[in-house]
Amino acid sequence: MRRYSQNLARDLAKQVHEKGEDAVCAMLEQCIEDGDIKPAEFSIRELAEELVEDGHEWVQTLDPRRRGRHHLMEADAVKTTAFANITGQIVYSTVMQAFADEQFVFSAIVPTQQTQLSGEKIPGITGLGDVMEAVGEAQDYPVLTVGQDWITTPETVKRGGIVPVTREAIFFDRTGLLTQQASAVGHWMGYNKEVRIIDCIIDENTTAHRYVRRDIAMGATYGDNSGDHDFDNLSASTSLVDWTDIEAVELLLAAITDPNTGAPVIVQGKHVVVTPQLVHTAKYIFTATQIAVQAGGFATSGNLWRTNAPNVLDNYQILSSRLLAQRMATDTSWFLGDVAMAFKYMENWGIETTTSDRMSDDAFKRDIVVAYKVSERGAAATVEPRAIAKATA
Repeated sequence: MRRYSQNLARDLAKQVHEKGEDAVCAMLEQCIEDGDIKPAEFSIRELAEELVEDGHEWVQTLDPRRRGRHHLMEADAVKTTAFANITGQIVYSTVMQAFADEQFVFSAIVPTQQTQLSGEKIPGITGLGDVMEAVGEAQDYPVLTVGQDWITTPETVKRGGIVPVTREAIFFDRTGLLTQQASAVGHWMGYNKEVRIIDCIIDENTTAHRYVRRDIAMGATYGDNSGDHDFDNLSASTSLVDWTDIEAVELLLAAITDPNTGAPVIVQGKHVVVTPQLVHTAKYIFTATQIAVQAGGFATSGNLWRTNAPNVLDNYQILSSRLLAQRMATDTSWFLGDVAMAFKYMENWGIETTTSDRMSDDAFKRDIVVAYKVSERGAAATVEPRAIAKATA
């Protein structure tokens, strides 16, 4: 995508006239995403002057120092549509950059599933299990049937905020303030989503995300085989120290069986989730070229000897965030499994911006020329707790 000329506003106005607002908004979004231009490079005043009909005169009427009656500030929507849409695209792109910040680690790992419902019953089928029989010559094949299964996800919640563009912001060209406001809204919406996903993974601070299968709430995500929690994915007294602790949790996962067939649940361990306090320990465990093995198991007395062997641990992805320790009761617990298989983010709609009616009451009461409502609606959900285990020190 080519760079815009030095006068961005004039260049955009020309392209709006030639290609239409939708095409220019799409091109603008791509340019910002590619880094060809930055939102802060725009001048909101120049955009108003170039994109609004009689824009230079209209901007002059926004001067808060001007005395007398102000008519053009309430210009009809047709005259200000291009300005509102182009500015809205800049706000949206700024919000999205902050919302998708790379520091939000778990928002990027947990898959998003679109849903039109607030709280959804996701249907499934039970596995057949190992029921394949030998079929003799000229004998009928057995009829194999499957049963119904389902899980219920939590109700979704709408969140958002408003980014206003005031008459002062346009007249005094406070573009930097506008992009800061948009960035702040995007950042804190991304932060809030990341916290909710983390709370879902660690199963602390809230219970809304918890696993409900066949209309029966299992309770805590991590626990020993007891009651409705019919499998063991909690390894107590397993501090993260060396490869033996990884092995202990791997064996715990390997022992978990399908609730319908009794066959082992096939889980490919992909992720180790640790607080920042354990990051270097985890790196040390997985990057060591050799491990020490003591003869006779782990006896502490008698005729003992040690040998070194290659490190055969799988190359797990280490996931961590400063928010983990903040949200967890203890920073020594850790998790192992497939985060993307265990959890999902149920989304009604992703982050979006909606332009206000420029003839609204806020224009009169608060000198807001146009405002952009930023919102998203979704909820984190535990969909397969058998795919992850927790270890406590």
